[in-house]
Amino acid sequence: AEALGRAMSLGLPLEVARTQAAWGEAAILYSLTPAEGHWLLAEARTTLAACDARAELKAITAAQF
Repeated sequence: AEALGRAMSLGLPLEVARTQAAWGEAAILYSLTPAEGHWLLAEARTTLAACDARAELKAITAAQF
């Protein structure tokens, strides 16, 4: 949680999205509440698309479950 908060406070949207994507994938795989993981991945995709981060967006899309 600290990494996400720090990235947000520093105004680093790509780092926020990368963190959300990693947590989202982990939540889908290991959490009792995978819906939170899907939400985090959706938030990450939105940010990555807005930043035109095509390679990272493609990697997240490829990792969808």
